[in-house]
This record gives sequence, structure tokens and C-alpha cells, in this order.
Amino acid sequence: MKGLLYKELVTQKLAIHMLAAATFFYGFAGNILFALEISLDETQSVSDVRGMCMVAAFAVFFIFSMVIPEFFKKDEKGSWSSFAISSPQGAKGQIQSKYIIILIINLAILFTLFVADCIIVAIVGDMAASNLTIYMIIFCSMLAINAVEMPFYVRFGSSKGGNVKAAIISVVIIALMIYALFGDLTIFTGENPIESIYNFFVEGKTIWIVALLPFVAIVLYVASYNISLRLYQKGVESYEE
Repeated sequence: MKGLLYKELVTQKLAIHMLAAATFFYGFAGNILFALEISLDETQSVSDVRGMCMVAAFAVFFIFSMVIPEFFKKDEKGSWSSFAISSPQGAKGQIQSKYIIILIINLAILFTLFVADCIIVAIVGDMAASNLTIYMIIFCSMLAINAVEMPFYVRFGSSKGGNVKAAIISVVIIALMIYALFGDLTIFTGENPIESIYNFFVEGKTIWIVALLPFVAIVLYVASYNISLRLYQKGVESYEE
């Protein structure tokens, strides 16, 4: 397994380096610098810090989500698949390495945001500046989306499987458009929409959904792994040499 994980790190070195740079400069250093600026500007508030950090966190996780197909694309060769299946780890090790490395990178992003959050709270001097709940929501949501899309990459390849991601994004956009037409938009029409969105997720009945989200994400991820393992052989049959 160590060899397969090392292989993922080597073959995806460029993507991982670019993601690390985006995470550091946008999700870590950028947020801290913004917090420093706000701490010196009395016209801005703690909610401004939270808003900036929420956008940065979503952007970093989304960037990684768009890179995930590359982790499957490089292995879509009949020769490599035959070697992987005949190795001691077999198909199980091949699929496990994908799921483990993707989980590790997601956790690394979350940890980086957590460290930045602690520094930002120290700079601002107010625990209200913390965004940990929002980070966990974004992390679990992205992990659940990854769980849904990865079996399609295994079975149909990264190109066709990418259509699933596009379909998911399209469904979300359509749902948002329908909500914009018929839903309650008072949350966005206040003096501080970012603050209203934050309160929506951390207060009231929604908090129960947030509490269950990590368990849902874990169950989906494990189920996704088992589905991918069953689909791997069929996917291999469609690969070219």
C-alpha cells in the first residue's frame, strides 16, 4: 500500500504542488493577511473575516474537487491495470490508494484551514471570528460529492465520469435557481447576507443536519469504495493498452 500511495504522490506531483500553493496562499496566508487588515480597520467587522474565509475555503476544496479526475486518468491503461491486478495488493490496493490519497488531501486542506482559523481568532481576539463549523460543512459536503463521483471514474473513465460532476453541479445550480424563484430569500436581503448564511448553519434546527453530516459523508465514502471495488474489473475491460 505504501508503494501505491507513493506512486500517487509521484504521478500527481504537479497537481499536488499547485493545490498546496493555492491552499497556502489563498486559504492560509491570504486569510491571515485579511484578518490583520481588518484588525487595523475599525470600519470592518468580524463577520467580514468570516465571509472572506468561507469563500476561500470553498474555493480551495472546489479546486481540489476539479483535480480529482486526474488521479484516475493516468491509470486508465490496460497494461497498468493488468499489472495492478496481478500485484500482491490487487484491485483492492489500487482502489484503496485512490480513496486514501484523496481523503488525506481533503484532511490536509481542512487541517490547514484549522491552523489558519486558530491564528485568525488570535489576531482578531474574538472567538466569533472562527469558521470551524463552516469548514467542516464544506469538507463533509465535498467528501460526499467525491464519494458519488468516484465510482463513475472507476467504471467509465475520467472523461465520461467527469460528466457526472458536471451533472451534479448542474443539478445544484438548477436547485438554486428554483429556490431563487420560489424560496425565502430574506436570508440574502439583510444588511449582512454572509452573517445570515453563517447563522443559518450554526443556529436553530439546521444544527442537527450539520451534526449528522460527518456521519453521512463517512458512510457514503465507505459505500463508494465498495462500489468502486466491484466496478473496477468492468472498468479495466474498457481501457486501452
